[in-house]
Amino acid sequence: MIQSFLLAWKNAFVFKGKTSRKDFWFFILANTILSITLSITQNLFENLAYTLPLSLSSEIFLFISQTIQIISFFYLLGSLIVSLSIQVRRLNDISKKWVWIFIQIIPILGSIYFIYLMCQPSIAANSQE
Repeated sequence: MIQSFLLAWKNAFVFKGKTSRKDFWFFILANTILSITLSITQNLFENLAYTLPLSLSSEIFLFISQTIQIISFFYLLGSLIVSLSIQVRRLNDISKKWVWIFIQIIPILGSIYFIYLMCQPSIAANSQE
């Protein structure tokens, strides 16, 4: 899982090529886990800062919370680019054009169909079976 995550970040600006279904979903899983962990940690420190009486320790917790929030923001920006590139490479793997990314604009049904596309096996795997 970690290898798939690191490989996705390594190929952040590569929009040609292919990404396997396994690598795509492991990236999504690792990205979700990391995002939730950052959010929980930031909220924990923020709650500690506001729970304690006004003192040096509460200001330290607030500083840590704000630092994690800044890190989360930059991670989110980077993750957006990586997510786009891995989605395009996954679409290449199932022989679809990159413009299929825009199907997600359609509320609910577009996202469901895009998830269905991402679950499709590789075209090369189909020809071997």
